[in-house]
Amino acid sequence: MLGVDCQAAVDGPYHYVELASFKRLAKCGGACMMGSCPNCPPAGWDCPVF
Repeated sequence: MLGVDCQAAVDGPYHYVELASFKRLAKCGGACMMGSCPNCPPAGWDCPVF
């Protein structure tokens, strides 16, 4: 799973994407300010530590 930050810090969306197919699993971040985004973060998300 891959996280794609589209300026979530300034109310943009944060997308969780399946790496193998690039299918979007969830849209989170600032795009969900009205509470309309279920599954954030999606099950199985593990933020990598670099």
